[in-house]
Amino acid sequence: MKSMDHIELLDISHNSITNLNQKSRDAISSNGSPNLSVLLFDNFLSCAVCEDYEFIQWLLLNQTPVKRKQELTCHNEHNKKEKIKPSHQ
Repeated sequence: MKSMDHIELLDISHNSITNLNQKSRDAISSNGSPNLSVLLFDNFLSCAVCEDYEFIQWLLLNQTPVKRKQELTCHNEHNKKEKIKPSHQ
C-alpha cells in the first residue's frame, strides 16, 4: 500500500481479515487520494481481544474512508457476531 495516490476504491471485502494493523491503517488514513473509499464487508473482523480496540476505534472515526461502517460486524470473545458501534451505545 505504498502509493495509493490514485486509488479511489480499495475493496478488501470477502477475505479472512480480522483487523488491519497500524501500518495498514496509517497507509489508508494518509493516502493522497481524497476520494478513497474502503470496503471491508464479509470479513471475519475481530472485537474479541484488547488488541482489537485500536482497530475498532479507527473504524469508527469520521475521517476514516471505510464506507458503510454502520453495517460492519465483528466477532466477540464468544465468537458471536455483533455490530461494530461506539462503546457508549
